[in-house]
Amino acid sequence: MRKRQQKYLQQTMNITEGWTWNLPMDRISYFTNDLSEEVTTLSVGLTHSFSNRLKLTGSAARLEVARDNGIDVGTAIPSEYFYHLQLSGNDLMFSGNSNILDLSHRITGSTRTSSATFDTRCTVNRRWKVSPRLRADYRDNILDRSVQWVTAPSVKMEYQWRDRYGVRIEAG
Repeated sequence: MRKRQQKYLQQTMNITEGWTWNLPMDRISYFTNDLSEEVTTLSVGLTHSFSNRLKLTGSAARLEVARDNGIDVGTAIPSEYFYHLQLSGNDLMFSGNSNILDLSHRITGSTRTSSATFDTRCTVNRRWKVSPRLRADYRDNILDRSVQWVTAPSVKMEYQWRDRYGVRIEAG
């Protein structure tokens, strides 16, 4: 992982764990290029377990860049907002099954992106696990007034041989 990406992740990903966001290089460069910007993140999260099998997690966050290094304010990137809701359950369909419904919304100066992900893991036996996943994104680009829909199905198969060795195959 490049140093710029690592610094950007350290500043933002602790509030968005589990989200699948593409990190564009221009955003990463903006926050980390000359290391003169100060990034402030305020986040609030709550978790509630309904039972041993069902849990709800939610969070909201605001990321703000303080600009005092003489750069024109007109070029400043406005605050970003992140909203996240996750419902997870174990053994809901059958024993050994885990399901996650993940809803998220991100607001930046130029886009508004909403994502929904359904992820499940099925244990076939003690060596094989199959994990189908479906993600749908809706992106509203404010600058050029375009809308983009993305649907991404995938499946991951894991084979564990002994304790140390395993193979993962993912397609999507």
